[in-house]
Amino acid sequence: MTLRVIDVSSNQGYIKVGKINCDAVITKATGGTNYVNKCCDFVLQQCFKLKKPAGIYHFAHEYGKINNPITESNYFIHNCKNYFGKVLIALDYEVPINGRCYTQRDVKWCQKFIQNVIKRTGIVPLLYISKSLVYECNWLPVTRLNVGLWFAQYASNASMGWTSTPWDDGKSVKPFTTVMHQYTSHGRIRGYHGDLDLSLFYGTKQSWRKYALSNK
Repeated sequence: MTLRVIDVSSNQGYIKVGKINCDAVITKATGGTNYVNKCCDFVLQQCFKLKKPAGIYHFAHEYGKINNPITESNYFIHNCKNYFGKVLIALDYEVPINGRCYTQRDVKWCQKFIQNVIKRTGIVPLLYISKSLVYECNWLPVTRLNVGLWFAQYASNASMGWTSTPWDDGKSVKPFTTVMHQYTSHGRIRGYHGDLDLSLFYGTKQSWRKYALSNK
């Protein structure tokens, strides 16, 4: 069983979820220590009303500013506290600390961010990264926290719709377990006139709900 997932940000504005051909929606909620997506609640409230699985993500190092991971995670928690337990959550990590390449410093940053979220909320976030990054660093410190992987890997930049068998390079993502695969940033689907990020969630609505629940 898979769920067809779109992820959105303020770039899609006040998108009308009910018109879109998808099973679940993840929206950007916060970034760094000074960004809140003003459209986030609008998107989530539609999902709740439609009983559609929903999620939120935090974008690390917004605007390229490198912050302390505890400070960023506290900012995320403070601004999203009313959603915890209702939505799947994820850390979106795309900006290397040194501005050039990823190192174990980036792994350590993610580990501390996620540890603080788990400590304060009891919820284990997914980690969103490019699949290529899985091979560049040792991610055991993160996977030991029982963190699932949401990876991005695209066949091309061509426009495409939903598929049950998206392309990937076939390489193992160990030590991670794949939860979602974002397979295009040029998705074209019914109900929205423009590009959307499309992912497949490998599970049911019930398993999505389990990711949203606190272990406390």
